[in-house]
Amino acid sequence: MKNLVKLTRCLSTILVKKMDTVGVVGAGQMGTGIALVAAKDADMKVMCYDVDWSKLNGSMEWIRNKLYSYAERGSLDKSRVDEIASRITLCKRIEDLGDAPLIVEAASEREALKLEIFKSLDQITDSEAILASNTSSISITKIGSVTSKPEKVVGMHFFNPVQVMQVVELIPGLETDESTIDATKSVCERMGKVVGTVKDSPGFISNRVLMPYINEAINTFSEGVATIEEIDMAIVASSTKKMVPLVNRQLRFGLGV
Repeated sequence: MKNLVKLTRCLSTILVKKMDTVGVVGAGQMGTGIALVAAKDADMKVMCYDVDWSKLNGSMEWIRNKLYSYAERGSLDKSRVDEIASRITLCKRIEDLGDAPLIVEAASEREALKLEIFKSLDQITDSEAILASNTSSISITKIGSVTSKPEKVVGMHFFNPVQVMQVVELIPGLETDESTIDATKSVCERMGKVVGTVKDSPGFISNRVLMPYINEAINTFSEGVATIEEIDMAIVASSTKKMVPLVNRQLRFGLGV
C-alpha cells in the first residue's frame, strides 16, 4: 500500500511538471479571471475558447486593462504586461484546446450545457488530460459520467472575482483518482490559491452555507423588517462578514425593488 501511495505521488509530480498550459472554456467573468491568474500568477500558457468571438476579444481587453492597472498601482512591473498577455491565446475552435494537459470549464451554470462541453472535451483530449469544472453546484460525478475518463474529472470551484478571492474548492467525483486531485491542487497553489477539498455534495461548502444566509436576508427584507441598506449594514457591522447579503444580490439578480 505504501509503495502504491508513493507511486501515485510520483505520477502526480510528473503530471504537474508537464502542466505548463491550461485551456479555459468560457470567456465570462469566471473564465476571464481564471485566465488572468493562470497567466500572471502561475506563469502558465493559457488557451481560451468561447463560442462568442467578440466575448473572447472583450475578455482579452479586460485582462490587458487589469494588468495595466496593476502596473499603475506598482504591484506589477510594467515590462511584464506584454509578457503576461502574450501567454494567452484566443481560440476559435474548442478542438484547439486538445493538447492542453488541464482544461477548466467555466461556462454558464447550466447542467445540460456543461455536460455537452465535457462530452466534446472528452473527444478532443488524451486519456491523461485533466478536465475540471468551475461549477458551484452541479455534481462532479455526474459530469464525469458523460466522459470516458471520470477518474480525470474534478471540480475546481473558483470564487468571484477570481483575481481577488483566495479560496478554491477542489471537488473529486466518486471516480476521481489521487493523481488528478494532487495535480489540480498543485496548479491552484501555483495560482496563489488556498485549496479546500470538498466531497461531491449539493452546493459543496460555500453555496450550501451561503444560500440560507442570503435567503434569510431576503425574507427579512420581504417581511418589511428593514431596508436593504439597513440589513447589509447590520450584518457588516455586527460580524466579520465583508460581503453584504442583499446589495450584491440586487445588482446581479434584482429583488423587485
